[in-house]
Amino acid sequence: MDDLSLSLEKLEEAGKKLKKLFCWSKLLILLSLASNGGLTFSEIKYLTGISDGTLGKFLNELQTFNLITKVSLNGKSVYKLTQKGRRTLLKLLDLIYDFVD
Repeated sequence: MDDLSLSLEKLEEAGKKLKKLFCWSKLLILLSLASNGGLTFSEIKYLTGISDGTLGKFLNELQTFNLITKVSLNGKSVYKLTQKGRRTLLKLLDLIYDFVD
């Protein structure tokens, strides 16, 4: 079996494991918050393309696990990544990297 086939197999295996652990859309939300500091609901929706209902559900789940927090800033609700969220994101990215590498 060549290197490309092995890499594709590893990637497929990683995808299955990650799907069980974490939804790609939630990872996209965490990445958006990590790269932008804090974002409003509308900004997250614009960046991710996730529908209102699904985005609201995902944001609530991420808050429940203390991965993000919602704060009021200049009269607007802004979502921010918590330290736990940042650590979780780094672990997920390491996991992806380990399986792709």
